[in-house]
Amino acid sequence: MASCNQDFNIYHDDIVVIDPSGVQLTGLDSYKSSVKFLQTFCKFWFQERSCLQFRMVYDFARSSIRISWHAVLVPKVPLGRPIHIDGISMYKLDSVSGKVVEHKIENLMINDSKVIPPYGIVSLMQQELLGFGGQPGVGVP
Repeated sequence: MASCNQDFNIYHDDIVVIDPSGVQLTGLDSYKSSVKFLQTFCKFWFQERSCLQFRMVYDFARSSIRISWHAVLVPKVPLGRPIHIDGISMYKLDSVSGKVVEHKIENLMINDSKVIPPYGIVSLMQQELLGFGGQPGVGVP
């Protein structure tokens, strides 16, 4: 996954980010830090040939953008198998400024295993990559 300089001008200063585990981040600086951490994590553990596909739909009635996405992460470790991550990102827009005020990640699945709280994105990726929990790559024990 080639990393690029992301433009954060579309986000409200008081953005709220919610992942499936219920963890919430508030504020643009926290959002920037979490994106940078995730990019660094992926760059360290996964090959450049990893990829991301997505489909975007605008919901005028709810002032929101829905993006369904699929990522394939190819580990750098020998014999590591690709990790397939599917999810939906819901972006709520401020009716006055038009900026994103909320980013909620829903329906997150890793290798066809649904992410169930209290587990978050990074903990499940680590389990898949390192093979924790009974059978490698079978999800949360």
